Amino acid sequence: MRHLLRLSFGLVTFVSMIECSDNLPQTMDGGDAASSDTAVDVIADSAVDACATVDTTSDPLNCGVCGKDCLGGTCTNGKCGPVYVSKTEVLVGDIAADATGAYWLFQGNSQNYYTDGYVKHVGFANHAPVVKTVVPNGSPGSVAADGTRAYIGLFGTYKTVGYAGDGTVIACTNFDCSSATTLGANGSSYSNVAINSTTAYWYTLPGDGGTTPTLMSSPKTGGGATAMKNGNIAAQWMRADATHIYGVAAGLQQYTLPAGGWKTIDFENASMGSLAIDANFAYFVIVQPLQSATVLRCDIPDCNGGSITMANDPKNGSIYAVAVGAERLFWNQYLAVYTCLKSSCDTTTEVLIPGTPTGGIFAMAEYNGVLYWGDNQGSFAYIVY
Repeated sequence: MRHLLRLSFGLVTFVSMIECSDNLPQTMDGGDAASSDTAVDVIADSAVDACATVDTTSDPLNCGVCGKDCLGGTCTNGKCGPVYVSKTEVLVGDIAADATGAYWLFQGNSQNYYTDGYVKHVGFANHAPVVKTVVPNGSPGSVAADGTRAYIGLFGTYKTVGYAGDGTVIACTNFDCSSATTLGANGSSYSNVAINSTTAYWYTLPGDGGTTPTLMSSPKTGGGATAMKNGNIAAQWMRADATHIYGVAAGLQQYTLPAGGWKTIDFENASMGSLAIDANFAYFVIVQPLQSATVLRCDIPDCNGGSITMANDPKNGSIYAVAVGAERLFWNQYLAVYTCLKSSCDTTTEVLIPGTPTGGIFAMAEYNGVLYWGDNQGSFAYIVY
């Protein structure tokens, strides 16, 4: 996926270099290095010719610009349409996007004691989605991914009160968990797994209805789980970078690595939606159901500059999910998806996916120009934006 999306940018840059010959290096005799009919000229001419006869307003392989692949979606007025990979989900509980595509999970049905949940992956081949089942049966609660592995938290066996202490956190390669590496076991592994470049983090609850959470960590390649100090907050939607873990639990929470403990850095005791981070900011949702909901941004690690409102629904409280890309922020209102440039959300927003004022989107993730989301109406979908 990443290579397909990068193709258009590479060709545009390449052709621009050819056309702007004054910027090319000079040959030994002072002439232009690209003045002769070299292979460089032939490649550049082919790149231009490839789109010379297509209509970029409707061609799904060249949508809007030459080389922009809608990955199975339609192209209308130069914009890609959404692709609904599945419309039979009960509730998409979590999504993790990486260079291979995206993972999504369904926790399972209560009437089946949560044994019929699964984790699936969507990748891309021949300009179309390819779906694989990663975990066919179980009760997954969370998924994270880094392009090499998927890291999945599995609940323990469902009991009348809580879960038994046989939950696990596993790391899987090649979209196959049949021979997974166990990172943590013997707990009721809950719905939060976060990763940075070296380490996986999650929290676990004791079995048989225990309520005291423990923050755990393990090298991403395995080697043994470690209980982290002062980790007794059941933070939701955990995200990690090299120095901190972030989560939401009665406010925006921050754990300073390696063992600094949790602290509330913004909106103590607030009701929270989901959370996303980039290199500089945390983006999170404050929710008052049926009243109002707001997407806010604060600088990390400590929110010292206070919070800035990025988007809001002042009447219905319909925002819950948030995702962030290199340049754009995304959020839902009911089943609609909105977006804005991170630098100008206060002045300009646009509707990426129209939606009815019913239901809602629970999870969102973005990677390299593709947005993925899952709603409570049975859909898992994506769009190349």
